[in-house]
Amino acid sequence: LDVGMVAQFGLVHDLVEVHAGDTQPWGDAVMIESKDEREKTALARITKDYPGLPWIWVTIREYENKASAEAKYVWAVDKLIILIIRHLDQGKYYVEAGITKPKWDNQRDSHRRKAQAHPAVGAYYDELVAIFDAHPEYFAR
Repeated sequence: LDVGMVAQFGLVHDLVEVHAGDTQPWGDAVMIESKDEREKTALARITKDYPGLPWIWVTIREYENKASAEAKYVWAVDKLIILIIRHLDQGKYYVEAGITKPKWDNQRDSHRRKAQAHPAVGAYYDELVAIFDAHPEYFAR
């Protein structure tokens, strides 16, 4: 992987969320259903607001299209990081948010496919899923 490109994708991958808001997989249906449109509008705004910095919006588009190995890597790591954080807090967020193991399992399948965009990252993701499977206390009852 080109480390410079990985760094660029890492810098810009969530910029659209500054304008569009973050869409949690546990969020309400309206937020989930409007995600694509909100992010499309946000990217248009970024493109308009920063015409002298085309690398920003070009890199965002490449990231969203997963057009390179580096984009796929950052895309996958973005999915892995949340599992690392939730493991470090021993599921505290899931318990407090009322996320049960069945609800997590249902959402995990979609999330896992995204993490598999890069095979090495996907392997780590699967290792963390096994840890979560062994810790029912990480989830609301």
